[in-house]
Amino acid sequence: MLHSGLNDSERLSAWLKARNGEAAIVIGTRSSLFTPFKNLGVIVIDEEHDSSYKQQEGWRYHARDLAVYRAHSEQIPIILGSATPALETLHNVRQRKYHMLRLTRRAGNARPAVQHVLDLKGQQVQAGLAPALITRMRQHLQANNQVILFLNRRGFARRCCATTAAG
Repeated sequence: MLHSGLNDSERLSAWLKARNGEAAIVIGTRSSLFTPFKNLGVIVIDEEHDSSYKQQEGWRYHARDLAVYRAHSEQIPIILGSATPALETLHNVRQRKYHMLRLTRRAGNARPAVQHVLDLKGQQVQAGLAPALITRMRQHLQANNQVILFLNRRGFARRCCATTAAG
């Protein structure tokens, strides 16, 4: 396991195990792509669309793109996994550079998630959420289910605060 919480000697130990063939699998963050391997056989990028694969400071790179390059140069397969692929990936599929595989069955007994879209127009908002949404969330939580709430904006509270432009 390679991650930023390792000290230098732990990181070196993990690298040496991979280079010497003692570690069959390396799981890590984007920096794990720089790990030397004795005999690398496949690269798997989980949730390839995720923006956290972009290194924004220092040496800028996109780990997904670097992984594709490494797989190509080492002539090994790469798997880019995502339920919502990046536009670049979809473009490469259409250009026949990548081959898309679709999963037709879910793992184990997993059921598809139930999705609800609520129209919040004209509803009073409490703590940034509409009452209908709060009610639905409470129902699921009381039934010991999990709830995931996707917000299409980060750092903005358009329903809580309003500004007007003087003109």
